[in-house]
Amino acid sequence: MIFRTKRKLMLDENDATILNVEYDGDNYVMRHAQKIDGILASNQEARKDDGNGFTKDRSMRFVASIPELEFIKRPELIRDLSGNTMKRFLRSDEAAPFRRVRKGL
Repeated sequence: MIFRTKRKLMLDENDATILNVEYDGDNYVMRHAQKIDGILASNQEARKDDGNGFTKDRSMRFVASIPELEFIKRPELIRDLSGNTMKRFLRSDEAAPFRRVRKGL
């Protein structure tokens, strides 16, 4: 919950998310920043794994780790319940740093 003050700065130490909210009359501007270098490094390491994202019994596949800022930047990724928009995004060059698999999306 955000309380109306002149300025509010919040920091979530778990994922290093910073949120700054500034008010201008009845309007407000939110600035959101997230440290993603850990996510990118983890994804890069996962792409080296021979399992290509599959668990050992191949019952599940971890294909991507996407920072929450991408969902703020691209709300269509969560609006499309069919998953087609997400699939197109994951296959794009723009999503390459977020993929944990080398092939087969």
